[in-house]
Amino acid sequence: MRVLHYGRKPHIYRVFFRIDDPAEAVLVVHIRRGARQPATDAELKGRG
Repeated sequence: MRVLHYGRKPHIYRVFFRIDDPAEAVLVVHIRRGARQPATDAELKGRG
């Protein structure tokens, strides 16, 4: 899991993503506004 911080203050977003090397693709798992609480494991696994 990797995290990209995107935007300018005060509008920062965290983009959680994975790189799938065999498929040569980037899979975006979750996008979250920076002011929110950290993402839980359940949210990152798609159950949140």
